[in-house]
Amino acid sequence: AEALGHLVTTIAADTAAVSALRAGQQRVLAMFPPPAEPAVGVARVLDADRRLVAVLRAESGRWRIDRVFT
Repeated sequence: AEALGHLVTTIAADTAAVSALRAGQQRVLAMFPPPAEPAVGVARVLDADRRLVAVLRAESGRWRIDRVFT
């Protein structure tokens, strides 16, 4: 997670959101705040222990899953 510390947006995810992200369920992204304007375009998602769960990319004003880590 520290290697991605330069990413402007950090999103904390609860256990249910982490499970959904790891299952590739895009619907969980609706729970997260939308990308800020002007969006940098990338965000990191951390679990309760601040471990990197996913990297999201802004697309048309919404988040999309770019990478998921297990």
